[in-house]
Amino acid sequence: GFGYGKFTLDPESLDLICNKLHLLKEQNARKAVYNTMFDMVKSEKFPGSRLLQVVKHNISKEKTEEVLSDVIRSIVPSVIGKYIPLDTYEKENSDMYEILFGILESKAFIASESTSQLLVRSVIGYASTDQQNENVFTWFNMMEGLHDIKFTKPDRHDMTRVIHESRKISKADKDATMIRL
Repeated sequence: GFGYGKFTLDPESLDLICNKLHLLKEQNARKAVYNTMFDMVKSEKFPGSRLLQVVKHNISKEKTEEVLSDVIRSIVPSVIGKYIPLDTYEKENSDMYEILFGILESKAFIASESTSQLLVRSVIGYASTDQQNENVFTWFNMMEGLHDIKFTKPDRHDMTRVIHESRKISKADKDATMIRL
């Protein structure tokens, strides 16, 4: 049969791996390290804010869509949602927006429609500053898509939510997005 082991990393390994995780050659090794650190966060043996630092330092250098997808689909939202101080919530969202938008702009994963769509959804979801919300409003008005990636109906709904949560976008513009939706 199969079993499940819960592993931890010692402080020396953590210090080394935090800055050089992207240098591990095997994608499964990188995934295992991210998941081990996430398990350590859930077990209160590693701060969620530190795991986000590791992600922010390494994810833009990730070459495989499998690792990128796992990290931005499950680890980052869980850590931001449950394991960081509330007073850093907006900053962490804003940082992830900037990092993921950079990956999106690099077009490194443009060949993968599912990963490109995940990046678009994530960027929209992490928009938290006035400027980021205005960017989402601009994209919404483009209708077509972003960097050759078509917006889906759920993307447009998410964009509308971001636009309506904005403090800087006018009521008239918010109403117009509802009509165009």
